[in-house]
Amino acid sequence: MLEYSFKYYLAVRLLLQISVLRHFDRFAERVNIVDEKGEYFHFTVYAFRHRFGINLTKNGLNMAQVHQLLANVTSEMTMTYAKITQKLKLENNH
Repeated sequence: MLEYSFKYYLAVRLLLQISVLRHFDRFAERVNIVDEKGEYFHFTVYAFRHRFGINLTKNGLNMAQVHQLLANVTSEMTMTYAKITQKLKLENNH
């Protein structure tokens, strides 16, 4: 029974992600958000996850805290968030 519940949970979670991303994609078309190629931008879960990681480092969390909050992100990715945050701080100071 537990295995069935977990599979159901994963299926529902995936459907919710897909539904939310479809709404964002429709929004991008409606307001004409395009990528570098001029095609409509397609949102991904990872983009939101990366933005969250960058915001955590901007708000002063250390790498261990960011790594723990994002659970399955690699330590290399956590370092990338820190580097991006540092670069943004330098750009804003000039």
